[in-house]
Amino acid sequence: MSASVNSNIVKKLKALIVDDDTITRMILKALLMKFEAILAHHSGACFDLILMDLYMPVINGRQTTKKLRDMHVCSLIVGMTSQEKEEEKESFMDAGLDYYYQKPLTR
Repeated sequence: MSASVNSNIVKKLKALIVDDDTITRMILKALLMKFEAILAHHSGACFDLILMDLYMPVINGRQTTKKLRDMHVCSLIVGMTSQEKEEEKESFMDAGLDYYYQKPLTR
């Protein structure tokens, strides 16, 4: 996500950050808050945007994305990973991602 994003698009966007790395969550939260996005803190919320990490303990982002799509969740899901293997990216996209970003996120 770039700082040049039109803030009217992101304003009041309900977003969920799914990442096991505290620093990444803090950076993404700061970026979204800059655009006045609303960060959801509970599972009962309906999200416009889900930022999903690929590698997490217990259930990974690919599995989580697939489960969400199987449940007909229509939120925009953006996958993020530091993994550079093309087959990993393709597998993550095949699970139902809308977009994919390579970590670290840059301007």
